[in-house]
Amino acid sequence: RMFAPDSFDYKRGEAQCLLNANQYAEAIALYDELIAENPDESEFWLLQANAYLALDLREETAANLEMARTLGDVTFQNLSLLASLYIQGGATDLGAEVAVSSLDFADSRDASALIRQIEHLSRSGNADQANVIASAFSLKLAPQLELDEGRRFASVRAMIDFRLGLEESGSQRLVSILEEDPLNGEALILLARHYSDKDEFEEAEFYFERALSVEDYQREALVALGQMEVRRGNFKEALDHLREAQELKFESNVQNFLDQVEEAWRSTRRS
Repeated sequence: RMFAPDSFDYKRGEAQCLLNANQYAEAIALYDELIAENPDESEFWLLQANAYLALDLREETAANLEMARTLGDVTFQNLSLLASLYIQGGATDLGAEVAVSSLDFADSRDASALIRQIEHLSRSGNADQANVIASAFSLKLAPQLELDEGRRFASVRAMIDFRLGLEESGSQRLVSILEEDPLNGEALILLARHYSDKDEFEEAEFYFERALSVEDYQREALVALGQMEVRRGNFKEALDHLREAQELKFESNVQNFLDQVEEAWRSTRRS
């Protein structure tokens, strides 16, 4: 570069070296020059997007990915990242639209990433957007899923159904999973929470107790049981479940909840 500062190939090589050396700000500046000279070269927009992402500059990353998309450089990975950036930034409708578009470039290896995206939307209160992606996913990728992954997707769809008020549909999805896999911890806890939310505590307790026998879901079931007992006003029983959960794995947010329950229990004893 010292002897040929305007050489396109040398600029390109230096920009790549800067990116590989984690000198992201310098790489971004050099890619600005390359893009100014070659605005239709999607490679430079994408490489600069990598540098922006490394610096957690999400809006800039999304803008570059959109430019590459406009130029026709479209892959599942790029669209999936763009969808995630929109969703994390609160533009959930746009994120869902891009996620659906990504399905045109996805295969069965990409299913897990899409299911995580759908689940994140549902858990964060964006069930409508989650349902848009899930419906498209059902048509394009669901038939290719392995058995365990198919059950996981069915659980996520049940969660969406519950959030949309489609209780019968959600329950039936989970019951179907449990008929095939009685120890499916995720389905057991989802169904138990559903009954707990409806104040059908005996049914909820039945499924929570079954979930306790599944090692990977034992702690989650104990915390959920503790939450349910608080709703019922059974603070002592709630404390027993929460303490057992903390013995399995300590979490500060659960401890905060446990402390509040303990204070409530002491207040009832004093009165």
